[in-house]
Amino acid sequence: MKIAGLDNIKGVITDIDGVLTDGKIIIHNDGTESKEFNVKDGQMVMWTRQHLNLKFGAISGRGGHAVEERLKALKFDYVALSSDNKINSFRECLDKWNLKPNEILFIGDDFPDINVMRHAGVAVCPEDANEFVHAFAGWRTKARGGKGVLQEILLEIARNRMGEENIMNVLIDA
Repeated sequence: MKIAGLDNIKGVITDIDGVLTDGKIIIHNDGTESKEFNVKDGQMVMWTRQHLNLKFGAISGRGGHAVEERLKALKFDYVALSSDNKINSFRECLDKWNLKPNEILFIGDDFPDINVMRHAGVAVCPEDANEFVHAFAGWRTKARGGKGVLQEILLEIARNRMGEENIMNVLIDA
């Protein structure tokens, strides 16, 4: 499938809960939280950074130690947690990266993401995103939140830029 605008993308910015996780927040008796992340998303971030030279950012209305550790492990270039204004965080990221909105792919799943989706070059949502968010996404993944959304998107960017055969050659030569 050929998605319009993917060739221009230099940075990927994602929401966390409902995109990189299934949206569940587990609060333990001691008050700490835990979340599940998909290892396939992480593997694809590392591979894409190496072979396609993309920048990665996260903008989330929530924070938490688990999220901080995951993004640190994946070496995200920009992180705005507990953001009460995602469009301001988006603009801050653009300034930091010296990129234009049309060079950003943004992934969101709920109401707070809509304004950023309207400004990004490519807006994507998981299959199980809020139904109103679908209207603002140019592409809806087959994957549900926390089930490889980022992997699916990054693989599609790689296909658009490299083609299947070149991806296979890179994997074989690795």
